[in-house]
Amino acid sequence: MTIGTDERPPAARPAVAVGIVARADGAVLLARRTGPPSGWAFPGGWIEPDETPEIAAVREIREETGLTVTAGAFLGARVHRISGQFIAYVVCHVAQGTSPRPTAAAPAEVNGVIWAPPGTLHRYLGDDVYPPVKKYVTGLPTAADIDLSEMHADVRLGLELAGTQPTGPTVDGLRHRLREYATALMVPGEAYGRTLRGTHRTVVLDTIRYARQIVEDPVAEADGDPAATLIRLSGLVETLAMYHDKVRARL
Repeated sequence: MTIGTDERPPAARPAVAVGIVARADGAVLLARRTGPPSGWAFPGGWIEPDETPEIAAVREIREETGLTVTAGAFLGARVHRISGQFIAYVVCHVAQGTSPRPTAAAPAEVNGVIWAPPGTLHRYLGDDVYPPVKKYVTGLPTAADIDLSEMHADVRLGLELAGTQPTGPTVDGLRHRLREYATALMVPGEAYGRTLRGTHRTVVLDTIRYARQIVEDPVAEADGDPAATLIRLSGLVETLAMYHDKVRARL
């Protein structure tokens, strides 16, 4: 039985809330349960009598992975065909200014946590991923979605505007687009970095980590200096695009 996305678990019925936390590059947070049942799953647990699914998902993610998150969209609920549990699915986001590094914070329940790379959920969860969850995760931007000519034009515009006093909706829109480019290019960039060795590998992967920090915590961008923000974002996108070109050249 699948329940529409506007439904909530009945108050009189025990239910589980799970949090769907997707990083800016499309990686998804998973926890390895000690069981029963054991194995990889979205972090989550029982909804307490005085909790909504959103409150329960935020609490469970903190207890199991140590991450501080905020609740986003309610994706829906269903009775799981294998476990028989009534599960509510809630999008959650890592809170700005907090660490995005998860840990197995409840070892009696969880003995591992990972950011599953984009496109790999089926390896960890099998084929029974709730369709609205699958749609949400696969709807995140990818490098294939980028119009390269528009991207390079935006990079040039960012560097030009940085020489002025960049403010206003035009600049806000440009910063948003540059972050989207960086988000999409991090995946092939990281894949490229992992094919390298030594110093080159370290430099590329450090760049990816820096990009992830900037994209996931815009408040940290250049300490609020609009010109410096545009320079950093434009340079970052230019570098990530170069890594992407190297990946495509090997195909």
